[in-house]
Amino acid sequence: MTLAQAERSERKVQRCPACGHRFSPPAPVNCTLCAYPLTGPPTTGMDSTPYAQAYSEGGRGGWAMTKWIAFGGERVRHLALMRASSASRRYCIVNLVWLSLALTAFHLTEVGWHEADPQASGERGNGWVTVASAPFAGGSLEQDRLPHVLWWNARIAGVAAGLSFVVALLLSGLAVVLLRTFVEAMHSEAYRGEGRMSAALHYATAWLLPVTLGGAIVLIRPLARASETGGWSVTVPSQMVMIVAGVAASVGVVMGWFFLLRLGMTAPVKCRGRVVGFMAIGAPALLAGMTLLWHFGLLVVYDQLMESFGWQF
Repeated sequence: MTLAQAERSERKVQRCPACGHRFSPPAPVNCTLCAYPLTGPPTTGMDSTPYAQAYSEGGRGGWAMTKWIAFGGERVRHLALMRASSASRRYCIVNLVWLSLALTAFHLTEVGWHEADPQASGERGNGWVTVASAPFAGGSLEQDRLPHVLWWNARIAGVAAGLSFVVALLLSGLAVVLLRTFVEAMHSEAYRGEGRMSAALHYATAWLLPVTLGGAIVLIRPLARASETGGWSVTVPSQMVMIVAGVAASVGVVMGWFFLLRLGMTAPVKCRGRVVGFMAIGAPALLAGMTLLWHFGLLVVYDQLMESFGWQF
């Protein structure tokens, strides 16, 4: 190394691995921003998961990482001491994108669909088209039930697809940030800034895979409703589709909750009770609140938009 290179190396700005705060060498004993130990051996370590290794080599390790999380057993304790990395963040973002697509699929089967009798056809707004109608065998209208018609509005579906996906992605990302913030706050002051459980919370999104599968199953629902309304020879019960999708999503939700509980049990003894309590009650409440806000909040927005543009049925 030449003298000039040595001087540039000495002037090179370094970062705290916990908070990213910049400092010039020589490194202080502790980070001046978050008090993370910079000269001693840190409690937490770098991301050494299969996904991080594949990511560093330019390969794909998503499926291997999912199996590593699902069948890891005692690996949770090891994962809890890994700091978040660019690999863990990328893994989390990919899973959140898939989750947002699954949630969008649910809204696409709820918003823009309407079942009514033919007499309501003159009252509908713009853009409604007939998807299926029940056969009418004749007879007196007073004695026989009026045939039903299933309507669909492509304009409303397009708006719902864009808004649902963007809002779901933003809220799910915010939920991950809030989870990390609360988990950090639940730790004792001596352990804050070490990045405990930061990578684990990113990789915990592996349990969103069954939820994504549930969203894919939900896409069958419009076909099922059309078969029921039209009286097709082969009918798929729409309620059965929702039950199967709900079971698939519930597997991911329950197993993800168990994973968070196991992760909380790896916290230091002094603060383990607080961390486990948050994982058991606080985290599910936070995620449920975000989901309800996404669903019912957007339904109100869609109603207002349909009324404003004259698209309501």
